Amino acid sequence: GAMATMRARTEAFGASVARKPCFLRVPRGAATNCGRSSARRFLQPAERISATRIGRRDPRAGASAEVTSTANSLVRKFLDNQDEGLVKGYKIASSYWEGMKRQKSASYKTVLTQVAGESAPGRSGSGVDYDVVVCGGNLGIAIALALQNRGHRVLIVERRLLRGRTQEWNASRKECMNLVKAGLLSLSDLEDVIISEFNPNRVTFKGGEDVWVEDILNVGVAPDELVSRLKERFLAAGGHVRELCEFRSATVYEDMAVVEVRDVG
Repeated sequence: GAMATMRARTEAFGASVARKPCFLRVPRGAATNCGRSSARRFLQPAERISATRIGRRDPRAGASAEVTSTANSLVRKFLDNQDEGLVKGYKIASSYWEGMKRQKSASYKTVLTQVAGESAPGRSGSGVDYDVVVCGGNLGIAIALALQNRGHRVLIVERRLLRGRTQEWNASRKECMNLVKAGLLSLSDLEDVIISEFNPNRVTFKGGEDVWVEDILNVGVAPDELVSRLKERFLAAGGHVRELCEFRSATVYEDMAVVEVRDVG
């Protein structure tokens, strides 16, 4: 496929050498966000949040305040030894939780703008770089591969590396078979990525009787192996992946969408 036309030059496609924003052109309505938005604002770092909490506590709180301080110290110590993705995920969750406690929504940045009645500036007659841009590859790899197999030019933008986690996903075998029916995996591939299976499952509510169900969330799938196989097929089909590259914004014109991304590696 053709390389993207970008306002920030890179030495090679997908290389993380340009830290300035760059722009990709896709048909109107073809930018899809299948992962967490990287444009959300975070609250202060965890250690500063903890300090604020402790500073506002009632002096009479005594032992309760000491427990809070100890807990915050343990959280900071734990986060210091984790990767960047986990820490950012924690900050996102913490931001929403703090907003809920204050009874207002966590702040966020507008990342999608629609411009009615205008064509994208500077692109007259030059066409688009991609038909579809999928923002967030670990959850978006399946739809990206399906679209690429149908003849569309697809780009995946992934802020981190496009690889699944090692903790297994629970699913139903019937759900997994949809990947085979769609031509995304072979039956052999599917059997390889399913690493556990169990039947029946028990459903219990407090005060009620046990209910045993069959074939519901009864298989464990290895996300790292699943994403790896889907990614391999996606690249072989001519798809493109930009890892360590974050989505910044999208502007939708009458003739195309302009997606702004930034290399972060």
